[in-house]
Amino acid sequence: MCHIESQPLVICDWLHTILKPLADNLKKLGVDTATVKQSVQGLMFLLVESSKLS
Repeated sequence: MCHIESQPLVICDWLHTILKPLADNLKKLGVDTATVKQSVQGLMFLLVESSKLS
């Protein structure tokens, strides 16, 4: 899921562990998974950008 070289893999695993059940629940509620995916990618982008600042 994560293809971010600058971030430790641990964070990606941790995020995936949290987001996977969340995405599954959203799917059950009828939320479009493409939208969820975009949100996750946006979140990852923000995380990476904010880590560059600190």
